[in-house]
Formats: sequence, structure tokens, C-alpha cells
Amino acid sequence: MSRRIGMIRNIGIIAHIDAGKTTTSERFLFYSGTTHRIGSVDDGSTVLDYLEQERERGITITSAAATLQWGAHIINLVDTPGHVDFTVEVERSLMAIDGAITVVCGVGGVEPQTENVWRRAVRYELPSIVFVNKMDRVGADFARAVSMVRDRLGQDTVVTQMPVGSGNSFAGIVDLVTMEMMAWDPGTQGVSFRREPIRDADREEAEAARLAMLESIADRDDTLLTIMIERGNPEPDDIQAALRRVTCARAAVPVLCGAALRNIGIQPLLEAVVAYLPSPQDRRPVRAKTLADNREIDLVPDEKEAFCALAFKVMYQESQSRLTYVRVYSGTLEPGEDVYNPIRDATERPKRFYRMYADKRLKLDRLTAGDVCAVAGLGEAATGDTLCTPTSPVILSQTMDFPVPVVSAAIEPRTKKDEERLTRALEKLGVEDPTFTVREDRDTGQTVISAMGELHLEVIVQRLADNFQVEARTGKPQVAYKETVESTSQAASRYEKQLGGRLHAATVVIGVSRGEPRTGVVVEVSPSLSMVPADLRNAAEGTVRSSASSGVLLGYPMIDVQIRLDRIEYAEDSVSAIAVAGAASKAFQDACAQAGPVLLEPQVWVEIVLPPEALGGVVDSLNARGGRVSGIETTPRGHTIRCTAPMSTMFGYATELRSLSQGRASLFMKFSHYAKSSR
Repeated sequence: MSRRIGMIRNIGIIAHIDAGKTTTSERFLFYSGTTHRIGSVDDGSTVLDYLEQERERGITITSAAATLQWGAHIINLVDTPGHVDFTVEVERSLMAIDGAITVVCGVGGVEPQTENVWRRAVRYELPSIVFVNKMDRVGADFARAVSMVRDRLGQDTVVTQMPVGSGNSFAGIVDLVTMEMMAWDPGTQGVSFRREPIRDADREEAEAARLAMLESIADRDDTLLTIMIERGNPEPDDIQAALRRVTCARAAVPVLCGAALRNIGIQPLLEAVVAYLPSPQDRRPVRAKTLADNREIDLVPDEKEAFCALAFKVMYQESQSRLTYVRVYSGTLEPGEDVYNPIRDATERPKRFYRMYADKRLKLDRLTAGDVCAVAGLGEAATGDTLCTPTSPVILSQTMDFPVPVVSAAIEPRTKKDEERLTRALEKLGVEDPTFTVREDRDTGQTVISAMGELHLEVIVQRLADNFQVEARTGKPQVAYKETVESTSQAASRYEKQLGGRLHAATVVIGVSRGEPRTGVVVEVSPSLSMVPADLRNAAEGTVRSSASSGVLLGYPMIDVQIRLDRIEYAEDSVSAIAVAGAASKAFQDACAQAGPVLLEPQVWVEIVLPPEALGGVVDSLNARGGRVSGIETTPRGHTIRCTAPMSTMFGYATELRSLSQGRASLFMKFSHYAKSSR
């Protein structure tokens, strides 16, 4: 295999909003020499948060990629959003990377979105480093943050650094691998730092922490255990090699600390990235299925193998040119070569390849295994598609799991001339973001957009104006209701009509029942229908799937419903796909009506951190909105309230919460589940 691939690190930075992901990323770019100044979230000068909306709001909205060099290693860095409304950006980035840096606030510890993103990272079996940030903040508690990683994330830890002081007294870091103290010179923006002997006041604690580190690694790595038995004190190189094996095996996570805003701890974090996180060659091979015989194969990260890549993101730049971000798992792609998209059954010829620096581009001569790059000239590829060589077509086995939009609003252009431009812009935004959907309301004829939350909708409308020059008006946000059934029923319906001079007739028998939670719509075809012509079976199945998109109560899409095609009865001289579709539609409607149809309303999980004096008023306000408080925890920051509530009652709650807490509370909300509506 290529030595070059072994020197690549494809990493993402993940965490809760305001934990310091972008601040850390901007320092990565600066200390690696990729940029010549440190971008600031506060003054809107960040490189990775390049959208106008991101700089205005001070949050990351879309994941941004940048490539930097650290020593002999190439680091492809993906900075991801922390707000739950933009979880899709995290989801698709996780499939493109090999390892993660999980940033944890030294004061807040492991916060809700960190848990949310961590579960997704576990799904993709991503090794991680934990960076406890903001150790310079009042109330920072390193030990508590490490404990929360173990308790809330369920992850064993290996503490490799120890902070010297905290809050205003935070003076530096003790490296437990080399047993040295590191102190940064603030006059050089953190570029200059020195290693010096550990202070006498900290030595005893450092030695105890080092022993705990060695024991923790040796418990998970037999090689280091043997070295410790035979030689006693291992060398730093031995420790780093063992910790790399432990990290890549996901047996534990190394924990480091620092204060990104004060430029402390960033260079050792970069060293840890190349030392502990895997290269593309170190990860378990990605699995794919061959189109020819549906055989599962391993994609080897080698330039000489057949080309295969994942399209993990589509983005329209300011010029409206379409870029497809790809992660190359195997092979090489030269300019002018065709790529095949088996999901779309389309063959395309990419025009140009780019190394990305947020919204800036550096042209590349070719794509090779291990690369995370952007491609211009792919008009068909969508998020999650496989791109491969036409002569060896395969489909990636791993799929992306996108959450369902739960908030909707009607939208219309401000002027008549913007109607067509609005339609085109919404189509492009739908291609970019799988959690943003557009539909036409069949009753009112209005265009309805759906997204993950109020903020998501606000950003979409702002992007229409900023990036597509389309001014639009939106109605008040509405929750996206769903429908399902409570019991089991079966119905038969016959379709019989004279059309085009001949009789079209068929009878279809359909059963419906409540499905498992979060399964959507499942259609089962009875084995007895195997003798029925495929076009008739397809007509029946397609009809019931289409019918399930608008339920029998108020026309909302159905979820968690199991549909059975039990029988199709017909005479050869009168049967047609039209007759089968008509009978299937009526049988499905009748079966649903008899099975106890119910309206489902989205519920949100709410977590609020607030000062003690605001507790009573906030609890009362949640109860008034139909919230069900499940727990109140006392923390160093005050109190943490956890509850669930109907999403429809929580619109605008952030404004009320600011008033109740004098602006001192923080609010986290995410979709939880659907429950029977009281409406």
C-alpha cells in the first residue's frame, strides 16, 4: 500500500454548540501555516464559518472541509455544526472521516448534543480523542468533565494530560507521556511554547496521574504490559504506540485539555491527531456489494484498486456552481474518466477536482484513495450516493440515516417574477440538505417547506435571499403531524370500469396493522402473489406506498404502519394495472379506516441549564406548555431541567426563557418521538 495513504488523517470535530469546535479548528489552520491569522467567531472572521449567516449568528450551520499539513502528515479536517437543527451535516461528515476530536466544555462537561453526535459516531465505529476545552473559564472542572465522558458517553478514558490550575489560574498543561509541563507565551498568539520540568507543587499529583494512565493502557494493550513487566518504566514512544493501538481499536479515548480561545493546548492536540487517530489504512475496510452478483467485498485503500467513493455532500457555491464532496475509499480517478452512480443509474464525467479550504479551492490533478475532496461537473450525484468505475460497479453497504423534518411553513415569493427562481432555489437547497423538503399542499395549493426546527427554517429563508437573491415570505411555523393506525384490519375492494372501450376489473385484499416505532411504512407482499405478473404486483405496491403518503384522517403522511398485500383477484381478459391500482387504493383506505387511525404529534426532548433563582418560573412555564419534567439535576452552573413536550407548544419558547432567566439560561431542544395527539 502507498506510504502516502498511511500519512493521511481524515478527522472531524464534533461537540455541543458553543463548546469551541470552530475556535479549535481555526487554530489548527493557523498553527499549521494554512492561514496567516487566527479567525474569530466573535468578530466574524472565521475561515471555516464562511457563510454570511454563520458569521452573523456566530454558529456553524454547514460542515466545512479544509486540508492542512502537520509535519509529514496531511490532515483533512471537517468542522461540523453543534446545533441539533443541523445534525444532517454531522451525519454525512461522519461517513467521510476516519477519526474524531470530541470537544467537551470544561465547565459544562458532556452536553446533550455531544451525546447525540457521539451515538452517531459510535454507529460508524469512529475512534476519537477527547479535548476538554475552556479550562481557563471560571468553574472549569477537568475531573468532572472526564467523569461525564465515562458516565454519559459510556466510554473508557485514558487521561494523557493534566491541567495546571483552572479558571483564572490556568497556567499550562502537564504532559503525562513525557512528564513535562508545557507553558504558552501569550505574546506570540500561542505560536511559542516551552517544555519545562513539572513544578514541585504539581509533581506528586502528576506522578499519580501518570501511573493511572499507564495502568489504564496496559489493561487494554498486552505489548505495553509486557514492556512494563520486563523493563519497568516505558519510554514515551512505547506509550504512544500502545495508546495508538488502544485508540484505533476503540477500547478507550485519550483525553487532552486546553483553552483554544487563549491558544493553549492546540499543538499537542495536533500531535495527538497524527499519533493516535487512524489513517485510512488503519480502519476496518469499508464494505460494498457488487452489482453483478450482489457479493459483499472489502474496499482496500489502495491507489491500484478499482475506484470507489462516497458522495457525502452537495453544495451550491456563490456562483451557483455545483460541487460534490467525496471521500475516496479505493483507487484513482484521473480527469476525463467516467464515474458510474449505481443509485441513479447514471454515468458522468467529472470536470475538475479540488482540495477545499472552506469556500476556497485548490485544483487537483487526480483523486486517490484516502482523499476528501470536491468534484465539479457531477449533475446527478446526491448525498449518500456511491461513485465507482463503470467496469466494476459496486454499492456501498453502509447507508446514511437522516432524521425526518418536523417543522413546516408555507412559503411564497414576494414578487411574481420570483416564482420560478424560488422554485429552482428550493430544488437546489433540497439537493444540498436531505432534511429539508418541499411539497405542494393539495388543499391550498401553497408551497410548504419542512425542516428540523425553527432555526433551520430561518436559515433556509435567509439563504434564499443571500445566496440565491430570492426574497420570500413564510407563514408561521407548523409542526409536521403524522398518522398511523392503532389496531389490525383487512379490507377488500373491487375496481370495475369501462375505459377505452374495454372492461378494467380487479379485486385487491389488503391488511394493515401498527408497525414498530421508527419503521416508517413497511409493505409486505404475500408469497401467494408470486404467480401474479410483476406489473400487477408493482401497481398494487406502488399505489399503497403512494396512498400512505397522505393518511385517511387529515391527509398527513403515515408512519409506523405495516401493510400486507394479501390477494389480487382478476380475470385474464379484463385485468390491468389501472384496475389493480384503483382497487388497491380503495382497499387500503378502507383497511386504515377500520384499524383505528390516529393523529401523531412530534414531541421534543428539552434540556435547560439555568440559575437557581429561575427554577420555579421555568418549571411552571414548561408545565403550562404541556411539558413533562423527567428530572432536575443540580450542577456547578445551577440547575439542569430535562423534560419532553409537544413541539407545537414550544415555538418561541427561547424568547420566554430569556425573559424568565434574565438571559442566563441555555436551551437545548431536539425531536424525540411521535405520540398520539390531543388535537
